[in-house]
Amino acid sequence: MSGDIFIYHLKIYVMLQLHGSKRSAIGSLVLVALCATLFSFSEKIGSDSFTIYLNDKLMIQQFITPETNVKSITLDVSDANDVLKIHYSHCGQIGVNRSISIQDRKEKVLKTWQFPDSNFPGIGFKVNELLAAAKNIQDKDLRLVYSSRELPKGKVLAAIIVSDESKASLK
Repeated sequence: MSGDIFIYHLKIYVMLQLHGSKRSAIGSLVLVALCATLFSFSEKIGSDSFTIYLNDKLMIQQFITPETNVKSITLDVSDANDVLKIHYSHCGQIGVNRSISIQDRKEKVLKTWQFPDSNFPGIGFKVNELLAAAKNIQDKDLRLVYSSRELPKGKVLAAIIVSDESKASLK
């Protein structure tokens, strides 16, 4: 719909410009085409987004949409000294009263990490803290949940699968 309105206004603008000089009309048309091209790359304006890193390795980068599927990260016990880092963006803004929780499949909170408000978007914790929280859980299918003042009910960012294999992976 907004594309139709844009085209309508573009046609009116071009018609008005044709009554003036052709050179300014062509210049204006080029400017409008350039703007339309640049704006076409920002399809997700206003969306929340997040990235998850294991140390400096990007594991997940995702925009939050109604169709967003929860991806899985498999962590190995040998990753215990590694750091899981989360960067969550609320429409380009850093959240307030941020926390990360690990939940089991039944949404029981096993551990929550609270983070101070800051201008730095990254929050994280060592994998061994996650493993310790899940130590007595038989089902190692866990959920990584982000919460903030802007998102008080929380958002499941990823499923965490604890494995005995030797590498972290993304499914």
